Amino acid sequence: MKDYFSKIMMFNASFAPLYLMLLINQFNYCLSNMTKWSVVVFLFLMIFLMILATVTNLRMIFFRGTREVELNDNYKLIGDNIVSYIVTYLIPFMTLDLRNLPSVISNLLLFSLIASLYVRYDLEYLNPILGLAGYRVFVSTGDGRATIITRISADKLKQMKDNNIVVKKKVIVSDVFLIKPVD
Repeated sequence: MKDYFSKIMMFNASFAPLYLMLLINQFNYCLSNMTKWSVVVFLFLMIFLMILATVTNLRMIFFRGTREVELNDNYKLIGDNIVSYIVTYLIPFMTLDLRNLPSVISNLLLFSLIASLYVRYDLEYLNPILGLAGYRVFVSTGDGRATIITRISADKLKQMKDNNIVVKKKVIVSDVFLIKPVD
């Protein structure tokens, strides 16, 4: 259950920029066309989701490794998936119309579908905030399909593996890890 909750938190964190864009995009409409109560609920929800996402992202960016390990696998950089994931931002951003109930329901269903796929297929590494913070995503090329998120370059990872250099490792969810050099 903890793993499932962590995956949902990671999904929420990956949508932080969208929450901000929606808040900015819909703000004038909310102030002029919604009741005070609706505006308060909308603002509270968007701010709550942004704070939750920010805390999750900051915990990942400024993590302290929980244990020290050697890299025992070769890793391949993956990054093209993040661009596809960003496209999922554009659909709700461009189509959401708070005046239109079917539009709101459709977007909620789209978010739910994306969330279920994100969790089911272990896509926790798809997070544009981490990309902006300088993190790269690698997948192991060996038997265990581990995914690592790190600021370490591909060449440096290979060099660290070849020289049995220890790194700090934190488990995000099963088979997805944050790593950084030992201080």
